[in-house]
Amino acid sequence: MKRTFSRLMTAVVLAAFLAGAPAQAAETLSFGVIDMSRVMKETDAAKGIFAELESKRGEYQKQVKKEEDSLRTAEQEIIKQKDKMSEEEFKKAKMSFEEKVFAAQKLVQERKKTLDDALNNSIDKLRAAAAKETAAVAKEKGYSAVFTQDAVMLAEPGLDLTDEVVKRLNANTKKIPIKW
Repeated sequence: MKRTFSRLMTAVVLAAFLAGAPAQAAETLSFGVIDMSRVMKETDAAKGIFAELESKRGEYQKQVKKEEDSLRTAEQEIIKQKDKMSEEEFKKAKMSFEEKVFAAQKLVQERKKTLDDALNNSIDKLRAAAAKETAAVAKEKGYSAVFTQDAVMLAEPGLDLTDEVVKRLNANTKKIPIKW
């Protein structure tokens, strides 16, 4: 839906832009195209973001596994001790265990949210840096507008700015700091 909306908006903006321009001026308009998915995969900054996120995810998974093992051991101990406990003691032990399970689930949710927020924040920063570099390349080439690859059905290969934007991002934005 987001892609369809993007394409629709691009078509509307382009139609409005061309409708307002005289016929001879329309001939002087030039456009560029950028493949943002390539920018978001191939730049050093993007690779750094994903590597750091994977590292943090691995760290979190180790913590979660340790907590799961601890809970499993506690559960087995409660089951083993059940016959030696009064009904009241068993209820208290069971309730205490359930609270630990709930706390562990909450921790997992918080860690997932931390990862998601960090990814979204970093990707937003990378998109802003890419937009800045795209604007600079477009200005140098005299483009009136730059469209994403998703919004363009057909374009001459010479209009593609992707390689130049990736090159500039690698030179000017080597790393995007991740806010944890």
